[in-house]
Amino acid sequence: MPFSIPYFLKRQKSKLNNTEFKEKFGSAYNGLKTNRDSFMLYNGFYCLRRLLFSVSVVFFKDYTILQNLFCLVSPTLMLIYIIKVKPYQLKILNYVEISNEVTILIAGYFFIGFSNYVLDAKVKSDLG
Repeated sequence: MPFSIPYFLKRQKSKLNNTEFKEKFGSAYNGLKTNRDSFMLYNGFYCLRRLLFSVSVVFFKDYTILQNLFCLVSPTLMLIYIIKVKPYQLKILNYVEISNEVTILIAGYFFIGFSNYVLDAKVKSDLG
């Protein structure tokens, strides 16, 4: 399901600059570079990450190690993708996305401090 948007955009690549097509589907790729296929994966990765986060919260609530791992690996992989591909046309938007991912990564490290792996109440209190 998350990769239905990139699949659709790839199939309709010749129409991406068409005014009528932009009016209907432009929000799926607004601001993204349309000259390379790699830009199409951005929305797929974005949706997949949200789906996996929801699954980890609902189905892995007793496995905080998996949740911690997801909270650290997911933004790291997105950072690699954004830095390597630079999917946005405007440099500032790429920088904003990079800063968002770094913030999410930092929050993931704090998540470890509030998990069951840190037993010292003083440490948890000092973290926040």
